[in-house]
Amino acid sequence: MGSSINEARTKQILVLVGVALLLFFPILDSNRYHLNLTILIALYAINAMALNILLGVAGQISLCQSVFYGMGAYVSGILNVHLRLDFLFCFAAAIVAAGLLAFLIGLTAIRFKGHYLAMVTLVIVVIFIEIVREWYGLTGGPDGFPGIGKPRIGPFVFDTEIRYYYLVYSLTLILIFFGHNLVQGRTGRALTAVRQDETLSYTFGVNPTAYKLKVFVLSGLFGGLSGSLYAHYSSFIGSEDFSLHVSITMLCMIVIGGLRTGVWGGFLGAALLTLLPEWLGALIKW
Repeated sequence: MGSSINEARTKQILVLVGVALLLFFPILDSNRYHLNLTILIALYAINAMALNILLGVAGQISLCQSVFYGMGAYVSGILNVHLRLDFLFCFAAAIVAAGLLAFLIGLTAIRFKGHYLAMVTLVIVVIFIEIVREWYGLTGGPDGFPGIGKPRIGPFVFDTEIRYYYLVYSLTLILIFFGHNLVQGRTGRALTAVRQDETLSYTFGVNPTAYKLKVFVLSGLFGGLSGSLYAHYSSFIGSEDFSLHVSITMLCMIVIGGLRTGVWGGFLGAALLTLLPEWLGALIKW
């Protein structure tokens, strides 16, 4: 009993230290390039967290997380540039559109298992990239989609790295809290049962099809949210930002960070793989 209490206290302390570091990081290091890296870590971490719940907890192999990421980015960017809609509407529309796309894909994809599911989601990525590249009038085709405005909430504009940092990490912390409670609660236990034995899960009152579809939609919602944030941060998006390579990178993040670790492994893996090229570059120069 005492060891479990100490372990819980240690985790709480680590969480508080982590939140404090995130809160004061722009004050400790105001370098724009470093802030850019930390923002990218958060955006990738949101997708990695969703993918870790989908694969690590529910056992569903998906290679199309970059499609939801891209869907959110393009919907938000198109509405902002072509229709001149404000950020909050674009942001909400991007999340809904990515979630709806995940629902439609999930209706078919969840009928498959293992590497068959991976192949189906791989095809989705190829189709999405081809649509983006060929639909010049809407997406800009291979040339990309420029001119996306910075987020504005009332008179306040998130037009600096520091302001955007706090916007992104505020939402990231909310999603971490939400994802952690989901994994530790009844839904997480139901998803674990589905991963271990779908047939046996029926005896516990768990509908595997319904839960797999729900977690698939959840990954779409997370992807749409991060995609919208990325589009308004970079002001330019292209098909290469959401390619199969990006999906595989996200998959590597959760493997390196630790499968079945809930949201924490996704965040850790996103940080490691985003910073690894920087560390290697510095090592080579040294």
